[in-house]
Amino acid sequence: MTYSQYLIPLVMFIAFASPLTFKAVRGILGGWVASPEGQAKFLGLLAHGILFVITVGFLMRRVSPYGWSHFVPTSDRQTNQIDKMMELSDDGLAVSSGPDMGPSAVRPNLKMGII
Repeated sequence: MTYSQYLIPLVMFIAFASPLTFKAVRGILGGWVASPEGQAKFLGLLAHGILFVITVGFLMRRVSPYGWSHFVPTSDRQTNQIDKMMELSDDGLAVSSGPDMGPSAVRPNLKMGII
C-alpha cells in the first residue's frame, strides 16, 4: 500500500470531523448540524459521516492505480495494447493475461459496452 492510501482518509477525516467544519456548516445549513461551539448533533454527524465516505471513496478511486480509469484506454495505441492482453470468452467477458492480474481474472469487455 502506498502512503496516499493512508494519507487521503486521514486528511479527509480531520477535515470532516473538525469542530471548525461543523461550525461552518451550521452557519450554512442551520442549527440541526451542530451547537454554536461546534459540537456535532446526531443528524449533523450522520450527514458528515455519509459525505466523508462518499468523498474518500471517490478520492481513493482517483488516486489508486486500480481505480475506475485503470481499464479505460486513452488512445488507439493503448486500445490495441489492451486488445492484445485480453482474450474474449464466449459470454462476452474478457479474460486477462496482463501483468497486473492472473490468467483466471475476469474483467468486463469494454468494446462490447458491458461495464
